[in-house]
Amino acid sequence: MTSLIVTSLLKTGPCLSSILVEEMLKTHGINRDTARKQISRTVSAGKVHCVEKLFPKRERFVYLNQQYGSGRFWSSLNTALLDTGSAYGLALSCLRARGGIMPIKHFPSACGSPVAMKKKLSWKSVLDGLLQYKMVRIVTLLGLGECVALTEKNDNGYQRALHPLKARLLIESILMKSLGQWVRNNGFISYDTLRTREELNSDHAPCVANFDFDVTAASYLNPLLQLSRSGEIRPGFFVCDMLLGYKLSLVHLQPFITKCRSINSLRNSPKCLFMFVADEYSEDAFQEMKRAGIIPATPENLFGKDFADALFQLRDLVGSITLSLKDNILAIDDIMSKLTNIAGVTNQLQGDLFEYIVAETVRIDTKHVEVGKICKSLKGEAAECDVLSINGQAKITFIECKGYKPYSTVKHEDVKKWIGKQVPVFFSYAKREYPNAEINVELWTTGKLSDDSRESLRKFQENNLTNQRYNIIVMEPHDVRKRVKATRNDALIRVFEKHFLNYREQIVRRKHVPEPARLAGHDEAAEFDF
Repeated sequence: MTSLIVTSLLKTGPCLSSILVEEMLKTHGINRDTARKQISRTVSAGKVHCVEKLFPKRERFVYLNQQYGSGRFWSSLNTALLDTGSAYGLALSCLRARGGIMPIKHFPSACGSPVAMKKKLSWKSVLDGLLQYKMVRIVTLLGLGECVALTEKNDNGYQRALHPLKARLLIESILMKSLGQWVRNNGFISYDTLRTREELNSDHAPCVANFDFDVTAASYLNPLLQLSRSGEIRPGFFVCDMLLGYKLSLVHLQPFITKCRSINSLRNSPKCLFMFVADEYSEDAFQEMKRAGIIPATPENLFGKDFADALFQLRDLVGSITLSLKDNILAIDDIMSKLTNIAGVTNQLQGDLFEYIVAETVRIDTKHVEVGKICKSLKGEAAECDVLSINGQAKITFIECKGYKPYSTVKHEDVKKWIGKQVPVFFSYAKREYPNAEINVELWTTGKLSDDSRESLRKFQENNLTNQRYNIIVMEPHDVRKRVKATRNDALIRVFEKHFLNYREQIVRRKHVPEPARLAGHDEAAEFDF
């Protein structure tokens, strides 16, 4: 009988026990009760596995060991949970939409469950349940902190998500800034009420009617206003979630749709203008969102094709998906030029894109250059090297990049972290992987070093003189400029000076706008004032 169950699961894939029973009934001589008992016995014996206690009528989700973690496994489990209206199904949907991993601080808004509400599981309860049933686990990614991820057998496999996830979060951060600027400037919202998920550590988390969102703001637009019992005007809210980089299906958007419908069903809930922003939607997802009264927006239809293209370029550049190093210079110039008018974006991109300028510069002298290399020490400690340059087995160079606007000061905390935490990891990594190589650690910056930072670097260099473990080089703006000019790469020099050296805040002066001129309704040809 066990072989029959295994054969049936191989045919149907992971499925609910009721579906497995129906498949087994196709074999002559087996009745329904016998099939159910055999499934229970096989599960108890550990020959097949199951997810239980999450389904009504004592249903189980049954699967073979080799099927666990496959795309079909997660898809079938997700569908089975959604069909029962389970909050766990919504949580799996939001994770699958994001590639199976996301920062844990973004889970409350993405999962579709409230902070707290009667007759509904809170997002904390949902997360605890997923952890209890071992569907997800908490992993730590360098530079991103704790993330919630679908469970997989190989712990090291999660590191492959680091750069694509960073790239997605970066472009979403830029989109949030642009969207916030747009709704403020066009009077959609009350100016000072804008909240975004980037403020989660403050007292101003974006939350409406006990549900978290990526972006929220009070709105006094007439269709959203309500009168309280006391006769006071209650504002409505503009709320928005976003997920870029993917074409989203109805399953992926179900958490957001459920969240919006839950708010609408609440007594005395505020009126809301709901929006979701994604690169593309499936037809059924688009139509369902329209039926739910949600705006299915895209970066292109909000801000134009140039803006959307810049986000696409930036995602590929930071995520190292399609762009090779030789393409970086034109991409950096294009991206910075297109996004420079969005408040706060230039500062945000300065550091990320400076790494590629440095990579292009050192590539003149060495062929093997990596951006964002994760290095591990013998003790298992990890540190990210912004630019790693390797000359065979003879020389290895770890470069820390601090791209700042001119006249800005490098954070002293960053300098201390580089000296005390990152450099020891780089040294350990080099001694293990390149035991005979000359080791160099370098700090490149376009900003100023504070007195405290200079003192820390001086002591660091003095202490190194006693044992000469590595060569220490500090490259300040004038040093960086010399190195860039030494490449004789006109495009590289032009982009560096334009965006990282001679940058000035542009002051846009409005042209004089005249009052309406009289074009009709006058008798004298010379009379034009109106």
